[in-house]
Amino acid sequence: MLAPRMGVRMAAKSFGTRGLTPASARVVRYAPATPTPGPRVREAAPAAFAQDDAEASETARLFALFPLLTAGIIIFLSLVFAAQKHFAFDMRDNALSLGSIVALGGASRRLVFEGGEWWRIFLAPIYHGSLSHLVGNCVALGFLGARLEPLLGRWWMSAAFVISALGGMAGSMIGNAPDVTTVGASGAISGLIGALFAMSFHSRADEATQQAMRRTAWRFGIPALAPLLWGAHGTTDYYAHLGGAVSGAMVGAVIALLWDGRSFRPGLQRVAAAIAVGGLTMSGVSAAMAATQFKRHESKWAHLIPMSQTPRTVEEGAKRADEFVTRYPRDPRAHLFRAVALMQKDKLIAAEGELRAVIANSSEAGPQKAQLERTAEAYMAMIYAYQGRRADAQAMGKKVCDDRSMRSLQKSLKKYKICG
Repeated sequence: MLAPRMGVRMAAKSFGTRGLTPASARVVRYAPATPTPGPRVREAAPAAFAQDDAEASETARLFALFPLLTAGIIIFLSLVFAAQKHFAFDMRDNALSLGSIVALGGASRRLVFEGGEWWRIFLAPIYHGSLSHLVGNCVALGFLGARLEPLLGRWWMSAAFVISALGGMAGSMIGNAPDVTTVGASGAISGLIGALFAMSFHSRADEATQQAMRRTAWRFGIPALAPLLWGAHGTTDYYAHLGGAVSGAMVGAVIALLWDGRSFRPGLQRVAAAIAVGGLTMSGVSAAMAATQFKRHESKWAHLIPMSQTPRTVEEGAKRADEFVTRYPRDPRAHLFRAVALMQKDKLIAAEGELRAVIANSSEAGPQKAQLERTAEAYMAMIYAYQGRRADAQAMGKKVCDDRSMRSLQKSLKKYKICG
């Protein structure tokens, strides 16, 4: 309850007085200079109406400064995630499986460009992979929206969100490997960071508010973008953050250049409204397209071990290897588990055969293909090192050693002196 009220006070003080005539000055012009018994009623009526109009205008402006759109977007994203959970065919701990994400509309370069499923571009930015993913994005959105929405207004805030979401998808498509699947509003939220930073230099805000806007932008911008400096890896799509931030900063810069600050809101409101409505419409159309393709994509994952049953570690999977191979013989991961189980029994030749089968059939794992291949190569390199085949071990482990996303396996290979 405190944050909205504080936001209104800050916005009214910072943005509500520049270039505007105070309400009291407007009322005084209608007051009679010398009260008289007769004319008083006729003169007092316009003054009373003017005061009512002024108070209504100020109330409307205070209402406009309250970040209702930000709250609305948070509610919308939460409802979308609830729908995701309802339709997902595989989940664990409030997190959707990769198969469910792909079937529902997650985007990757291969799916969008090679598969021709363009509609994923408009769905992935409003999806989230887990409850924690959603909560983190909504918290950031709440802070940024409370700063930016009172300044830009709801239409331009919506337009910045849409443009930044598409910019984030462009960054993800360009920066990530073809099979990396992405979802989440973080690209759009990073765009709000960029827009907030750009607008912090506009004269509409006083100096104290400008500093507060920059602090908020830096507070969220540094963790969103800094990992790109030492190589983006892991499950966070930093390329989407970069694409969104650049797009949002461009939107903020254009608004700052075109808006003289004397009007209550930036111009071209109809353009902003068209962008916002167009983005929402395309998301709706894309959801309908996804529904027609859902069963087809779901069937591609039917032969794989469900996420809800997948062991959390390879060693845990090795204990149930025979069960997995029997129930899911087409899943390369089942054979990886069997290979590890055989290695634990020193049956290295049989384990090598299983690992070669994993690599040969890794395409059955879909977007997990590359990760599965690197894992199998790492275990084969360990076998070669154990057998004293140093050159073969280093050749087999080279791709793993060069892949920053495989750090846990690199630690194992370092013990065998395969990775430097």
